[in-house]
Formats: sequence, structure tokens, C-alpha cells
Amino acid sequence: MTRPQRVPRPITSARSRSTPTRKDGRGEEDAALQVRILGPFALCRGGTLVRLPKKAQALLAYLAINRPKAVTKEILATLLWGHTGTAQARASLRQCLVALRTALGAQADLLVADTETLLLADASTIVVDAADFLSASRSEHLPDLQDAIALYRDVFLAGTNIPIEPFERWLSVERQRFEAERLGLLQRLATGYAAAGETDRAVAACRELLTLDPLREEAHRLLMTVLANAGNRGGALLQYEQCVEVVKDELGIAPDPETVKLAEAIRLGVLRETKHPLPSGIQARRPETNTPGPGSTTPGPPLPDRPSVAVVPFANLNGDPSQDYFVRGLVEDIIVALGREKWLFVIASPSAFALEDSGPAPRSVGAKLGVQYVLKGSVRIDGGQLLFVVQLLDAVHGTHVHSYLGNTETAIEHFRRAQRLNPLDLSQHLHWNTVAWAYLGAGRYEEAADAAERTLRVQPDYLPGLRLKAVTCALLGRTDEAQASTFRLLEKLPTTTISWMRAFLQVPLQRNMRALETYLEGARLAGVPQGT
Repeated sequence: MTRPQRVPRPITSARSRSTPTRKDGRGEEDAALQVRILGPFALCRGGTLVRLPKKAQALLAYLAINRPKAVTKEILATLLWGHTGTAQARASLRQCLVALRTALGAQADLLVADTETLLLADASTIVVDAADFLSASRSEHLPDLQDAIALYRDVFLAGTNIPIEPFERWLSVERQRFEAERLGLLQRLATGYAAAGETDRAVAACRELLTLDPLREEAHRLLMTVLANAGNRGGALLQYEQCVEVVKDELGIAPDPETVKLAEAIRLGVLRETKHPLPSGIQARRPETNTPGPGSTTPGPPLPDRPSVAVVPFANLNGDPSQDYFVRGLVEDIIVALGREKWLFVIASPSAFALEDSGPAPRSVGAKLGVQYVLKGSVRIDGGQLLFVVQLLDAVHGTHVHSYLGNTETAIEHFRRAQRLNPLDLSQHLHWNTVAWAYLGAGRYEEAADAAERTLRVQPDYLPGLRLKAVTCALLGRTDEAQASTFRLLEKLPTTTISWMRAFLQVPLQRNMRALETYLEGARLAGVPQGT
């Protein structure tokens, strides 16, 4: 039976005592129902804390983060009772719903169900802190960004432990997503404080960001600049030394040239005071009225609830219009391939190609198409060889995520830098899989096996990762590991054969047949069937 408890008054700082205000002007205390999932789960009804069983908490959190989208009961049953049979899982879901409806009391009608689906209504009587956090963190007003930070109490569903694989995987993805949002928010907030001349707050925000993500050179550079502008040149140079040390210790590389150049300017005393524009048109204050200002723009579509990318037209560097069809076809193939990844939202190609002639900035593309990332590139055909460069850009914060060139050592370097620049990126398994291929092509099998293992830590059932783990372990003579990976691979995709692998990889590896034969030999040693 559900028993309410009076919520104790929290001890808050002076900054956080004012309850964050939503865009509709309502604060948390105005809502009849509050669902808090940034931090330990809490359900408050009329200011009273309501106890719920763990799985009922998880169910409400899943519906809250997806609202008002309907979710099939099959998905919910698998998410929370994946280890049981279908009938038993459905029965458990029904029992869980009874407990949840009881807890919601007069607001139980917010749970809308039919025979196949369930949803949490998007009503003004319910406040979900995670939804308000996402909304405020993308605001154009500095006070809203401050409110967003105040809403982030701890990691998503802190302390929740339900040892069911589908739930654990979903929880991991959501935690990474919200932590990435938090890091981006802190960067924007620090830049906003610097622009507003609030040096102490800018320094505090930078230090908090670097505590969470010490490899974020963008934050190191901002802190160095803020300290130098405040007359603390020694502190700025000390910050640079810390940056050099952490990048070397963690990645074995030197800082970005931009960071080195900034440090040299500070050392020589030639850094002119840098005026930081508020990022992406952010205003220091909220407007007093709802009337759009002269520089305001119509907001683009909302960002999807999963990683999203737009593949914009690649540049044809040959200058030969007859090659345009080939370049466009290459981009279409990339879009189709990315579209097969269920965790990724890919913008439809007609929308992206509509921007072909304008060459807009990534932020502009992201705003117009409602995506988090933009993939762009260039293609050159030289002497029968295809040379290409691909760049992944963060459309929300306007930063460069990674590049890929048709060169093994360069690919390794760029993907390692990509992981450093965006350590919480939800596509980390793709990064590591590409690094594994690059090491395999360079004959560095130990490092290839390690990268393949890292791929599977992120996505344990990622088939390309399983294939590479089997191949690289076999080439190293680690027979037991190779055969175990092959067993898992054939369990997931029984039609896998050497013949299929050759047909599948022959085109992408046509310029490196040695790598193809090495890969196939490793597959044979790992016990992959020959096929016909």
C-alpha cells in the first residue's frame, strides 16, 4: 500500500532558494504532481512525498521521459521483466500499473492506456524535472541556463538498480545523454558569465566543468582567457600546464594548436582582452514581454529524444559537374547506412539537400532541421582513387567533434581526439570500432583487440564489434576469446560465414585487399563457417 510522507524542507544555497520557473510561468510548487528523475527518484503529490516500489518508479520515469509519446506494453514488459516469459511479464506490468495509479491518486487519469500502449499525458498539472532541464538548458536567456543547472541534482535516476539487461542499457544511455547535456550547459553558462563580466562565476563554472571533464580543452582555453583578462596571468599559465599534463597522461598527445597558441600569447603578454559574445544569441536577461525582439528568430523544430544527425551535401573538389551525381549518391548511401541504426535519428535526405547551395553554419543547420549533429565532408577522385574527408560537428554548441581521413594513422589520431572531445557521445561504439579497423589495417593486433573490446563495453551485442573481437583475438592466438566471440556472433546472426564477410567487405576494402585477407584469415581461425 502506498503511504505518503511529508517532504522535509531542503537546505539550499542563496542561489537555489528561488524555485526554477518554467516557460509557462509555473514553478514546481504550483504543480499537483512532481516527478524528479535527475538524481534519486522522487514523486511528490501536492507537496507530499509518495513511496513507490522500484519498478513502479522506473516505469513512471520511462513514461515521463518519453511523454506524451505512447509506448507499447510489450516494450515496457521487456524493459522491466525481460528475464521472464511474455505472459508473466505482462501480468507483472499490470500489477505495477495498479500500484502506480494508486500512488497518483486524483491524477491517475494522466496514465492513458489502451490494449497495446501506455502513455503519460503532457498536462499542466505535472512537472518532470528532466523535461524542464532540457527546455531551460536550450534557452536563449542566461537566467534560464542558471535554472537548468539548479535542476540537475545528480545523475539520472541516481541509486536506481534494477538488474535487468534492457533496463540497464536504457539507463546507461539516458545517463550519458543527460550528463552530456550538463557538460554542454556548463560550457555555455561559463561563456555567458564571462561575457557578462561575472569573472568569479565564469571561473567557478569552468572549474566545475573541468572537474567533470578534465580533457575538455575548450573549457581549459576559456578559463585561461578569463584568468588572463582578470590580470591573473600566472593562474592562466598554471591552468595551461594542468591541461598539458592531463592530456599527456590520459591520451599521450599534446594539446590542440589553438590551446598552445593561446598559452604563448598569455606568456608573452600580448593577449588582448577577449570579449566573449554570449553563445548562440543568448541574452543576459529574460525579455520583459513576449514580443519578439528585432534580432529574434523563429525557433526550429525540437530536438529528438535520441542522438540525431543531418548528413548535408559533400563538396565535389574535382570541380567536374559530371561527378556531382556520384558525390550525391555517396551521401545518400551514408544516410541509408546510418538510418539502419535504431538508436540514431537521421534527417530525411530531401530536407538536408535543400541546404545544398547555402552552405550554412552547423548551428544554423541544427536549428533549421532540429538535429544535434551535422555530418559534412568533401570528395576528390584522383587517378582512380577516391579521397574523402568527413567531419562530425556539434550543431548545438557549434564545436567540432571529429574528422576522418582516408589514412590509417591519421584515422587513429583523429578518432582518439574525437573520444577526448566528446567522451559521453552515444556513438562511442562506432568510434572504437573504427579505431579497431584502423589498428587492424596497420597490423597492430593487440591495440585492435583492445579497441574491439571497448566497442563491446558500450554495445555488447554490436555485430561489427563481435566480428572484430573474434578476428583480432584469433590473430593473436587467444583462441578461447576468439571462439567465445564467434559463438556470440553466430547466436545473434546465424547466417554469418566467411563467404558473406568477403562479399560484404570487398567493396569498402577494395583499396586494401591485404587488410581484407588478414580479416578473413582471422575469421577462419576464430571458427566462422566457410559458407558457399
